[in-house]
Amino acid sequence: MDLVAVARVIKPRGIKGELACEMLTDFPKRFEGLDNVTAVLPGANRELKIEEHWFHSGRLVLKFEG
Repeated sequence: MDLVAVARVIKPRGIKGELACEMLTDFPKRFEGLDNVTAVLPGANRELKIEEHWFHSGRLVLKFEG
């Protein structure tokens, strides 16, 4: 399966496990129907379920389940 990069994590945000991300897509509406993402990590990839997303100060904020 081919992966498509849609965002890059910039930093943690807040105390609820949220992450501020840089969008790598020209189509922000892409996140409306997105339930899961694959986090590409050194050594292994990890499937994450998106609990919520929103936009703040020009960045995407993702909150994952768990």
